[in-house]
Amino acid sequence: MACHAAAPPTPRLDLLDAYVALVRATQQMPQTLLSFFVETYQAVADQTAIPVRVDHLRPGMRVIAAERLEDRTVSLVTETTADAQPCISVRWAKTGPDDFHPGGALYPADYFLVVTLDSLDAVFDPAARRTEVPA
Repeated sequence: MACHAAAPPTPRLDLLDAYVALVRATQQMPQTLLSFFVETYQAVADQTAIPVRVDHLRPGMRVIAAERLEDRTVSLVTETTADAQPCISVRWAKTGPDDFHPGGALYPADYFLVVTLDSLDAVFDPAARRTEVPA
């Protein structure tokens, strides 16, 4: 019988660095793109969600949709290639016991998805969050 050891916890400073990196990527996006997210997503305008580059996604982050698509939780993020171009594969968590094919998608590494701040609190230690969320 195989014994699977639990993965060691991520050090607090690594979590802080990862959180700062994703907020900086949002702050450095072109103003027109940030304005698009503010106009399209009420949660971004309300500062309850921020656009996050897909190469910064982590399992547990809750991605919200602008219209008619259900919100989804990230379960797996991997770097891959498609048509000889580097990209990020995102797999979604199951939404219930009847969800046999939660699916996923491929995105360019610099693509942004909108992630709730509540889910960021669940992924990153809230006490380590010291960076302002962009407006």
